Amino acid sequence: MRPPPLLSGLRGFIIIWIGQVISLLGTAMSGFGLILWVYTLTTSATALSLVGFFFVTPMLVIGPLAGALVDRSNRKSKMRLPGLRHPQCRIDPAGSR
Repeated sequence: MRPPPLLSGLRGFIIIWIGQVISLLGTAMSGFGLILWVYTLTTSATALSLVGFFFVTPMLVIGPLAGALVDRSNRKSKMRLPGLRHPQCRIDPAGSR
């Protein structure tokens, strides 16, 4: 008996899409929380704007380039990698006190 494919067709696409939506929502919430945290520590508009700038700029610069590269290869395997690496890239504000 052959096992059914894990993620195939529309069902697989919807599962991956929902996972990406949750991941992007978490990223946006982290960025917003980081901006608020910096502002409460410094009460400086300059620090607030710099954190916001450096949070958004890599996505704007690297996003189109990464999109062009991913379109040329297997998308499913490429979507799994950032989801696994993302928690390792977080900064723990509570641990820095």
